[in-house]
Amino acid sequence: MIMAPVLQTAGIPMVGATTTAPRVTEVGNYIFRACYTNSTQAEALAQFATDDLSARTAAIMVIAGDEYSEDLAAVFQKAFRELGGRVLLKESYLLSSMDFSQQLATIREAAPDLVFTPGFARDSGMILVQARKMGLAMPFLGGDGWTALEQYPYIGELKGENYYVSHWHPSDESSASKAFVAYIQKELGPAAMQHIDAGNPLAYDALSLIVDAIRRAGSSHPDAIRDALEQTENFPGVTGNITFGGLRNPRKSIVILSISGKKNLFVKKISPRQ
Repeated sequence: MIMAPVLQTAGIPMVGATTTAPRVTEVGNYIFRACYTNSTQAEALAQFATDDLSARTAAIMVIAGDEYSEDLAAVFQKAFRELGGRVLLKESYLLSSMDFSQQLATIREAAPDLVFTPGFARDSGMILVQARKMGLAMPFLGGDGWTALEQYPYIGELKGENYYVSHWHPSDESSASKAFVAYIQKELGPAAMQHIDAGNPLAYDALSLIVDAIRRAGSSHPDAIRDALEQTENFPGVTGNITFGGLRNPRKSIVILSISGKKNLFVKKISPRQ
């Protein structure tokens, strides 16, 4: 976000890899992103909650004062209500918190169909572990802040239904994804894939989009690159086919993963609402 105003003023195109905050591309017409926004992923999770989990009620656990967490919570609540759901309560906690028993006890009493926890790997992992120990059996949902949560050593074998949004999974069958996985394994060895998360192919796609724009423009002039980027349509990225829409945000499918034990598993792709 800090770079965007500088590059916009200088007239230099930027393609963010993991810049999910909606206001990033609002800076100006030279700012693009390879990832989808917080709003897009929260809406997809609300759709998944109602369509796939048949949830009609939800509770939300949000990090107090955190822009990412509060943005996802607000959009999810709005989208869930529009789809006929009802948010029973919203509990907050500090990012530095270690004990979530008070919030989880309140949620257990309310007995929602699911809990949406738009936090990060450390805090969300602890919430999941403590929730299951307290007998909360409903599904838990998270945003892309859960990325690599299952790799944290203090979590152990996660129980129950735990779903989150991601931008990619190595099991993706697209040609671009297969080629990316093959390249990583060739250059770094097969074991390297356990350390690869969605941020890596997003960075790869961001750079590839710029290279593709230069080729199509036949020029490395910033204005020509910007114009070509804006005209990008169905670019075969590792994280999906990318077409830039309004505010230079990509239109592509959202990936839903589940965490079972210490593995993340592909569940489905969701097309974003237009």
